[in-house]
Amino acid sequence: MKSLGIIAEFNPFHQGHQYLIEEAMKQTDSEVCVVVMSGNFMQRGSFAVSDKWIRAEAAAKKGVNLVVELPTIFACNSAEYFAKGGVEVLEGFGCIDYLAFGSENGNLRKLQSAADFLKENDEVLHCQIQALMKQGNSYPRARQIAAEELQPDFDANLISEPNNILALEYLKQLKTLKPFTVKRKGSGYHQSASMIRKELTAENPQKFAEMNKTYWELVAAKILQTDSKRLEEIFSAGEGLGNKLKNSIRMCSDREQLAQMLKSKRYTRTRIDRFLAQTVLCM
Repeated sequence: MKSLGIIAEFNPFHQGHQYLIEEAMKQTDSEVCVVVMSGNFMQRGSFAVSDKWIRAEAAAKKGVNLVVELPTIFACNSAEYFAKGGVEVLEGFGCIDYLAFGSENGNLRKLQSAADFLKENDEVLHCQIQALMKQGNSYPRARQIAAEELQPDFDANLISEPNNILALEYLKQLKTLKPFTVKRKGSGYHQSASMIRKELTAENPQKFAEMNKTYWELVAAKILQTDSKRLEEIFSAGEGLGNKLKNSIRMCSDREQLAQMLKSKRYTRTRIDRFLAQTVLCM
């Protein structure tokens, strides 16, 4: 009996997820599907549109045999650590054959080649990226420039499209699982999770406004109660972000205003949102 694993957020579960499960099960001839799913906080630092039990139930009704939770320290983190945590959980079972994931590229050979290149040149790329960021480049732009300088024919789309980025990180982490990728369909074929979240927000604006207000009050209280030195120890901090956060919080009345004040080429919006979530969760 073959089995496959999937690492996901299901925020919320939608047709694209169902397509990935069905296609991967069929193509790998697997009979069992195990999902490692984020809990109530997402990789980009936001909270889920519905709690983990509802999302897990939705997956179980659509062919998933077992859902286990990805620890929050990995779930609310960068693609590298999100992938590392998910792969370690799946490989820890010791009985799962495949890791299935969606990608914009859909070509496993090209993805594997790019992952090998990034892994083999990790230290060199890191140094070049840091130097380029000091020149004013954002992290995504610096990473693209560094990769193309080392390998001129490197496909920049592999490190600029979200599912490709995760795919590369999965491939870098794999030790025992066999990779299998499904090419993601366009938004005209499968409605994206972000589109569904927008619709849910539009349908019940008061509910989400109240949730955001409560979350902001919690974030603000934690920041005000914590000194700058301690804030700099949070995982997504560094480079003075904790100190800047402490100095900015009293001038802001909501999370959006704070994020806009902190956002820069050095501090991306995703990093800021993730930092705020980690501040609430770690303190």
